[in-house]
Amino acid sequence: MQQQPQAAAAVQYVVNRKTSGVAIFGFILSLLGFCCLPIIGPLLGILFGIIAIVKISGSSGLLGGKGLAIFAILIGIVGVAYIPAAIIGGHYYCMEAAKEPLGKVDALFKAIDRGDDKAAYAMLSKEVQDKLPLIAFEKAMQQYRSKNGIYKGYSAELWDGNFAFAFNIENKTKAIATMYITVKYSKTGETKRGIGLQKEGGRWKIMFVSGLTDERK
Repeated sequence: MQQQPQAAAAVQYVVNRKTSGVAIFGFILSLLGFCCLPIIGPLLGILFGIIAIVKISGSSGLLGGKGLAIFAILIGIVGVAYIPAAIIGGHYYCMEAAKEPLGKVDALFKAIDRGDDKAAYAMLSKEVQDKLPLIAFEKAMQQYRSKNGIYKGYSAELWDGNFAFAFNIENKTKAIATMYITVKYSKTGETKRGIGLQKEGGRWKIMFVSGLTDERK
């Protein structure tokens, strides 16, 4: 009787998986969004991550890097959301840091408006007072009130471009704030003014107000 042939031995094929270059590129782009390619980097990272997943899924196991592609998408989403969050956070920080010096500026304009020039003069920095005597200041404020009319307040809002704020601390002893605000008057309407303040003895003092003091910056 003829002997049955033995079953053929199973043949194993070793496939060398190659990591998707698109997935790697997308991952790098998403990371770059946090340093040198804001918004564009994360958006491209998301796009290349999706393309990489599609290519890897249709490669019959020849391509790897699906996890990398998913990370590219996730990091890209975080990168896109980071920009508006940073803008909102920066706006909040600026407005909070500016509250005290802005309050001093508002108090200055209110004192001038009610004719209390001595109180307004006391809010000026010593440097300004040395260059601008009280008598000259009072005369200038009379003309200022006559020209501008009644003080109607101010606006200091980052979104409309009327507000710029810089706050610097040197050796934790000297603080300087500079800003642009829109001041409103009954006669002259809205006027954009540059304001500068510095801390003297722990209190904010006016260094200059464009169109109001002799210190123009």
